[in-house]
Amino acid sequence: MRLKLIPEAILKKEGVETSTISLKFNHLTPAVYQALQTLEEEPHFEDIEELSCYYYYLDLLKKHGLIIYRTPLIELVPLNANFLHEESPEGAYQLSRFALCRSDNGELIIETPLSPLRVHLYNPDALPFFFALRKPLTLEEILKEFLHLPAEGVKETFSLLVSAKILTNGEESPNSRQWEFHDLFFHSRSREGRHNAPIGGTFRFKGAIPSQPAIKPCTQKGIIELQKPEKTLTFSIEEAILQRKSIRKHGEKPITLQQLEEFLYRCARVKKLFIREEEEFTSRPYPGGGSLYEFELYLVVYNCEGIKQGVYHYHPLAHQLCNVSEFNSLAEKLLHDAKRSSAKEEYPQVLIVVSARFQRVFWKYQSMAYALILKDLGVLIQTMYLVATAMELAPCAIGSGNSDLFCELIGTNYLEESSVGEFMLGSLPVA
Repeated sequence: MRLKLIPEAILKKEGVETSTISLKFNHLTPAVYQALQTLEEEPHFEDIEELSCYYYYLDLLKKHGLIIYRTPLIELVPLNANFLHEESPEGAYQLSRFALCRSDNGELIIETPLSPLRVHLYNPDALPFFFALRKPLTLEEILKEFLHLPAEGVKETFSLLVSAKILTNGEESPNSRQWEFHDLFFHSRSREGRHNAPIGGTFRFKGAIPSQPAIKPCTQKGIIELQKPEKTLTFSIEEAILQRKSIRKHGEKPITLQQLEEFLYRCARVKKLFIREEEEFTSRPYPGGGSLYEFELYLVVYNCEGIKQGVYHYHPLAHQLCNVSEFNSLAEKLLHDAKRSSAKEEYPQVLIVVSARFQRVFWKYQSMAYALILKDLGVLIQTMYLVATAMELAPCAIGSGNSDLFCELIGTNYLEESSVGEFMLGSLPVA
């Protein structure tokens, strides 16, 4: 097995530095410094103290995730500070259900949310090796299947993959068993600790792609001017929190346009539009990451007094409803999905579909962008619940929805703007 420093590590006689790590070396002799530069498998020293010093600093470099492990089949690259516990595996192992193989900048890699490591497949012979490990195999069985490969290299590869948790013996804890692949991968990649990608407001597309405007233009057809509420709500925030609950049944008398316009004004209007460094931002009743406010509200109106059935887009700056589509089979499918998902007996009077203009967030934030969108969605839904409770309406968030169906109805690109949440609203049934 060959070892080498990660490319971004700069080795000096005084220590090693990266953009995030600075290690200081003491009493580093020229011989030890030369050995750390080459990282030979079996360095030769005349002085036993130099040998001890070499292995001390080598372990230190491994512990801080600065060493790449290379076998004849793979390279194992640490993504963060990590001490790889090299093991001599016993028993049968197979590819973990949490392992992901993908292309990255022209390289084929395998990674897992179980450890901050990445495997680079630089040798084409590695592909049949991993294909064989789709089922449990012992090291002895692997060696027999790949007699054309160097036995020592196969052993090293097998041991490294077990240590990196790319291979598993099939035993899972109750905690691990309850994680689905996509959930755990999303969790690990949107938080710090198990990857080395930049995270936060990196503005990586600034100067390359224009940022999206803060307000999505409204269609100039079927505009309904909405009124601002004349009175303040009498509910206290404590009352609204205590009485808040999901109400799936709606009253016989439908919700009114007056109630709908008040609800939208109190939940989602633009209070202020401002520009900072040529970028547009807004302020709204609910908190939004970076003041970006990526959400659009679309209303599938089924039964609302004062407005005909149809699909409408809420313009939060002008406080208007813009007709997007007549009530059609696609709109009815969205209502049917909402009814089914909420175990409701009839269609909701109004279904509010929350879509995200993803690039509003992706343009600025990296690694955590979609996680931020989901956090924003949570606070918007809570705001909707509290306002609906204070207005004595029937609110209910829905756990799932069909984003492809929404895009077909609205005419948006799935990767540019698609639905991320649904919320049913109607009149309160008579007790």
